[in-house]
Amino acid sequence: MSSATAERTEPAVKRAIDSMIARSLRCWLRIRIQAEPAMIKLEGPSPADLDRISEVLPYLYLGSYGAVEKSGYLAAGGITHAVCVVERLPKSLSTFPHIWIPASDYGESDLRELLAQAIPFIQAAHEANGRVLVFCALGINRSPALVAGYLRAALGYSLSEALQRISARRPFISIHERYLAQLEQLGAVG
Repeated sequence: MSSATAERTEPAVKRAIDSMIARSLRCWLRIRIQAEPAMIKLEGPSPADLDRISEVLPYLYLGSYGAVEKSGYLAAGGITHAVCVVERLPKSLSTFPHIWIPASDYGESDLRELLAQAIPFIQAAHEANGRVLVFCALGINRSPALVAGYLRAALGYSLSEALQRISARRPFISIHERYLAQLEQLGAVG
């Protein structure tokens, strides 16, 4: 990449990262305020919004731990496989095809390592006409980061295209800046 191209790209990436940081702070404040009954409630995702499964592609979905814990919710949504990126695997997945690849909520996990496990699982499920739910605690940071990585590495999306596609379906995502930096550098995972 030429230095002129890098100089034009850098401000756009910085703006995207700044926007994600601002959304992350706003989302954290909304969740914190909702958790404190004495505080004023700001607009933001409701618990029902957080637990809703969001379709990113016809075979790829985003969601939260809460959605997975609801009995029958996955089957009703046609979900056949799951990718769990939280530290604790829900018991509801015990009879469900899944992979468990815990990721840091602070952007400290290596997305390339996570994707090396997730991409073959997601692709195999897709080839079997399955539907994969990628979920983390709230469906705001880790699972959107993994799905954005999948879109970039497996399907060739640009970072901007991946984030736009995901946020159009789950508008309250807020990917950690460290994951955004990794996503920016991500190419094909082979």
